[in-house]
Amino acid sequence: MQAEALEQLLQRNCRQKAGLCVVTTIKIKKIENLIENFQNCYPQQDFFMLSLDMLDEQQLPSFFNGLFQVDAIVFAGGFTCYGLLTDQAETEISSLLNIHLKVPILICRKLQNKLSQSGHGRIVFIGSVYGQLGSSMEAVYKLC
Repeated sequence: MQAEALEQLLQRNCRQKAGLCVVTTIKIKKIENLIENFQNCYPQQDFFMLSLDMLDEQQLPSFFNGLFQVDAIVFAGGFTCYGLLTDQAETEISSLLNIHLKVPILICRKLQNKLSQSGHGRIVFIGSVYGQLGSSMEAVYKLC
């Protein structure tokens, strides 16, 4: 589901020749395949992959240094911790908050000027099916 939504969004941005920053937990091989396909379909545009561990905020400066033109940011990442709320360790709660809230906010704040340069910058969060269906034993994830 996430991979298909991401691919559709990338296709649309490539046709518009827009710079795109994608933050995802989708398997790296799938992203590499997407990049290769887009390099073949749109040889006049640059495509490359940057990696960021969203649990380590110290990586943000070097991540930003690798970005130039950015017209869109796509967040398609995350994880969950299973168990009742009373069973969740504080470190698990902090990790979930960092990946789902804090680091995306920091990324958006830092890239705001780049997003506004083209006049049509956008930020997309590809959410989870749990937003509609719910899931037991994922109390903290659902709160994010």
